[in-house]
Amino acid sequence: WKLKQMDVKSAFTQVPVDEGEPIFIRPLKGLENKDDPNKVIQLVNHLYGHPLAKAAWARRWREIMLEFGFEIVDRDECIFRFKSAEGEMVVATVVDDSVCAFDCDELFERFVRFVKSRLPIMENPVTVTELT
Repeated sequence: WKLKQMDVKSAFTQVPVDEGEPIFIRPLKGLENKDDPNKVIQLVNHLYGHPLAKAAWARRWREIMLEFGFEIVDRDECIFRFKSAEGEMVVATVVDDSVCAFDCDELFERFVRFVKSRLPIMENPVTVTELT
């Protein structure tokens, strides 16, 4: 088996805010609208530090993993297992960092391409590091 670390860059900001639950924030100090200082900004995507962002990212990550064909191994929904004729892979995730154990390079590369295709906001949303 091989091990690689995978990081999703700016993960929280890649999750759209649910249309039924809009989020509004006040502009940062110095960026207020001088003509209307009470004006607020409606978020399109989540921001780091917002109370709903971590849960929204966890839901989105779970959707991506299940869509690829993983099954959830633990009740915390942070360990996922994939098994097919092509190979096996186990992914343990903490927020937006994952350790991936796999027995087939092609399976892992297909998984990385799949994740990238589901996170279209950034040009290269995923970085992978070899673990030794």
